[in-house]
Amino acid sequence: MTEKINKINNPLTIIAIFAALAEVNATVAIGLIDKDLHSIFIWFVIGFPTLLVILFFITLNYNTKVMYSPSDYKDDKSFMDSIFGNYYGNKKDNKDDLGIGKISTELEAKITEKLISKINDSIKDSNDPKIQKEINQLKDQIKKITDQSIIEVKGIFALPPDLKGIMLNFYRFPAFYMIIYAAIMSKAKSVDGLKSSKNKYYLPGEWETAGLQELFEKGIFIGTDKNFQINPQYQEHLEYWREQNNNKLKVINDAFRIEDNSDDEDVKIKYNARIKEITNRLKF
Repeated sequence: MTEKINKINNPLTIIAIFAALAEVNATVAIGLIDKDLHSIFIWFVIGFPTLLVILFFITLNYNTKVMYSPSDYKDDKSFMDSIFGNYYGNKKDNKDDLGIGKISTELEAKITEKLISKINDSIKDSNDPKIQKEINQLKDQIKKITDQSIIEVKGIFALPPDLKGIMLNFYRFPAFYMIIYAAIMSKAKSVDGLKSSKNKYYLPGEWETAGLQELFEKGIFIGTDKNFQINPQYQEHLEYWREQNNNKLKVINDAFRIEDNSDDEDVKIKYNARIKEITNRLKF
């Protein structure tokens, strides 16, 4: 029979149990206290649940998400959206990004098709390797210009949806951003190369083990510890991300340096809060 009873996994359940126990205890206690205190105690019994209900509804009105546990959500995505809001990204944002990406691809394809058609009309041997190389270079230039134009049309900075998803997974662990930042700025190609730049671009904690491995698994870095590079697929986007967030990343970097090198617990708490605050402002 006990297996039918649900475990307590929700703040609402805890509040309900607490309120019920408080009222039961008050009912029992009223017969045990001095008669001179009865009036005071009765007012307390009346006022306490009233205050509890008022505070409960204030919390529910202004901060609904704290009243639910992760298991109350349909999936992890819904839970992360409720906690991080726009910083984590929502389905509408992803849909918009995919729509913009589709427009960019179609626009690039149409321009390229027209351009190559014109070139073919004016060149007899378009299969010449030298001409093909020039055509490919021209296509790359068209892609860069098209992508940049789309970003300007949107009026905001946005990473491609797949890269944005990976970067937002690091939101609660901004040390990953510092590794990416250091790799871009130092142009290091190995763990030793990153270590040599640590004085300039601080790398928090045990970055060379778990941190670096995670970036390999997520596809941000490719290669090995001794010889790696930023994934060429993401290189340009990450460099632009760094450029857009450069000042904020510098502040986070300095905050990590102070936090890790301080023995004062108050200083650690202060700069940890600073890191979270600035991370909230990063653009993706």
